[in-house]
Amino acid sequence: MNSDKAYLLGLIIGGGTLNRDLSRLTINLPFRKWGEVLSNPTRAGQIATDILNRLRPVFEYEYGISLTYSTTPEWRIICAGDISRLVDDLCKYGVAKAGELRKVADITDIIPYLNHDNLKRQFIAGLADSVGSLAPSHRRFDDNHQIISFEFSGNNYKLVYQLCRLINESGCSPDQVLWNHPNQHSTDNPYYRSWKKGFKLRVLLDEYTAQGSFLFQAKAEAAEQNRGLQQGGLVNTAGICESRRINVTSSTVHKAEDDVWLPESVRGCHFIHHKHICAVLGCPHAPVEQLKPYLDGIEHYINPFPIICRETKAKIREIIDSDPVMKNRTYRELSFAIHELISMYQDDANALIWGEDVGTGYPINEVLQAIAYVSAGIQGNLFGTRVRGNFIDVINQAVDAGTIEQIKIHIPDKLTPMIVEADNYSAMVGPKNPDVYIGLISKEGGLKYKVRVIREEDLDG
Repeated sequence: MNSDKAYLLGLIIGGGTLNRDLSRLTINLPFRKWGEVLSNPTRAGQIATDILNRLRPVFEYEYGISLTYSTTPEWRIICAGDISRLVDDLCKYGVAKAGELRKVADITDIIPYLNHDNLKRQFIAGLADSVGSLAPSHRRFDDNHQIISFEFSGNNYKLVYQLCRLINESGCSPDQVLWNHPNQHSTDNPYYRSWKKGFKLRVLLDEYTAQGSFLFQAKAEAAEQNRGLQQGGLVNTAGICESRRINVTSSTVHKAEDDVWLPESVRGCHFIHHKHICAVLGCPHAPVEQLKPYLDGIEHYINPFPIICRETKAKIREIIDSDPVMKNRTYRELSFAIHELISMYQDDANALIWGEDVGTGYPINEVLQAIAYVSAGIQGNLFGTRVRGNFIDVINQAVDAGTIEQIKIHIPDKLTPMIVEADNYSAMVGPKNPDVYIGLISKEGGLKYKVRVIREEDLDG
């Protein structure tokens, strides 16, 4: 192992695809928008120069392989000629597998060879050049917190976990891992099916540029441009994961938590935070002590119903009819004064309303979000199911236009989701009811928790 081979291994694992007989290697680069030839010809020219003048000599020296590239339908490096020497190395390190390597690779046999910091950093640099996104929109909070986002499709939790460990060992503290799990990609709506959005391992750009590198000059320049967006030379550090303060909010129990597509290490479990997944996977850097108070009161942070589900009126009716507990309810229309609800929210954004006992009821924030959704639908101010603009402003616009009077709120006879609807738009808001929800939760060992489906008898106490 040397630094060039460490870099190439990272690049190939991040973007490489091997054909079935391991005789052809292509490396896909996700630069379709970032390096688009027509909209950004200068950057596209830099990428081409990087491939031919920086990357090709390394491949030729180490493996006798020449490179060509194509830009349509996406950027792709094509390894020309005999790749058997390279495949022999990939076999040695246990990653010579047909298909997209980032979806199947296990780098367990590579890690012992990355036995000093420079080798670790070069391996990570290869991944940064292949799957490290530097789109400015991937900021953390605002422009003052620029990041590099290592992005993976598929269900290869082990590779993402291993990379996160390596980044820690190289002197960076990952800022966040967004795992490819329904508890991460659909925290509010248990019926959302398109949750397989991939992994995003985010590192603050200041930390990465202090410890890591790029071979692609286009990536290095983009990183500096992004850092220039941070006002006043602000330098950000994440802090070590073990002592990181975490914030947990409620999440719905998603229908896909038992999906066979998920690896056994996480299948069937409910997770309340991305660091909870890190802890279950066994990461020594996971902030277990910070997680424990939330896990000890996990019934306050789960909901067997939707937290909020925005759909058409027909779809909401279909969902209710398919669920025995919700279908069995009697709903009554509730009169409400919107200015009183807004005033309550402004006094306490975490307030619960229309509950049965203290500590139960519907979160005022979600109730107003539901009202804003149907208000925006009436006004033609939706982007998919997203409300355009501030939700309080949208509600006030509906008040001014008189359309707020079209909105109906339906409350069930037991604490199951309430319904907000107007015209063809409808939303469900699930209640908080921790004394009932605690009976749905079982501890599966260690930090693993499972939440079963709620039944009618649960609501009867």
